[in-house]
Amino acid sequence: EMFAEDTEMTKLKNLPGISDIINSFQSEVESASDVFLQAGMARRQQKSHETNLFEMAIKEMRLAYASESVALIEHFGHQKKHSVKHFASSREPSDIHKLLTLLSNLSHDLMDLEMRQVDQFEELMGEFEAKYSELKSSCLEAQQNFFRVVEEHENNYTRDLMQLVNELLEKITKDDLPSDISDEAASLLIDRDACMAAIAGSHDIHVGRLYKLEDEVKNHEETLNKQTIREYREYEHSRSRK
Repeated sequence: EMFAEDTEMTKLKNLPGISDIINSFQSEVESASDVFLQAGMARRQQKSHETNLFEMAIKEMRLAYASESVALIEHFGHQKKHSVKHFASSREPSDIHKLLTLLSNLSHDLMDLEMRQVDQFEELMGEFEAKYSELKSSCLEAQQNFFRVVEEHENNYTRDLMQLVNELLEKITKDDLPSDISDEAASLLIDRDACMAAIAGSHDIHVGRLYKLEDEVKNHEETLNKQTIREYREYEHSRSRK
């Protein structure tokens, strides 16, 4: 991608010997990229593993509370049936008061269950968020290390290119340029300042693209982390309001 946006390369590509420097640079970057991608896949699997564990824990928690809620409601149903039957024969107001008390107790117990479920969710969510944030930090650190490696390769590439140009310029002074050198390369080498400006411009384009890509990858990682946490919290918020 760096070379695709490199407008200075139209001038530099004709220099004899530059192909070897470019190929070496691209090979080093591809090698670093392969290592980075493999490590990234491993961290992605870790994220998936932590997510699955969290979702399983949440599912088990909700099933447990749902089961407990059903048991409370069924128990109330039996008590209600008994109270209504007794009231039908006795017509005593105390039976109605007793039923209302049972209903109030049920409401209180169900609310207590809900509060306990919310508290347990927060506990599980806190543990998951901490682990997921650790993985995010690990990803960001790996990304930073990768881009610094690529930046070092870019600096080495620019150093080698400047060395090549200096050697070619020295050959000009000795009238020792290759006989098959292209007119475009010869024209560039005539003006040392223009040649060095092209190299510096090429380097700036590469580094600029590298930093831009680094920011994009970093922002994507941070956005993904925030989105994952937000979606779980929004779902729980929606569930608890039903």
